[in-house]
Amino acid sequence: MGIGAPQQEKAVETGYWPLFRFDPTKPKGKKFKLDSKEPSSPVSEFMYNESRFTRVVKQNPELGKKTT
Repeated sequence: MGIGAPQQEKAVETGYWPLFRFDPTKPKGKKFKLDSKEPSSPVSEFMYNESRFTRVVKQNPELGKKTT
């Protein structure tokens, strides 16, 4: 919990979590605007700071290689 904000920022930088905004005044089909930039870091930089993902690599290294 101590690294929550930096970890959330890393999720956006790696493309794991996209940022978008909703504008109800826009016409149907254009109400959402993607604010995220292209990923600037590999997704593994985010994933391997999360125990839910490192557990997969420890339990099944072959599967862990496929997710990077």
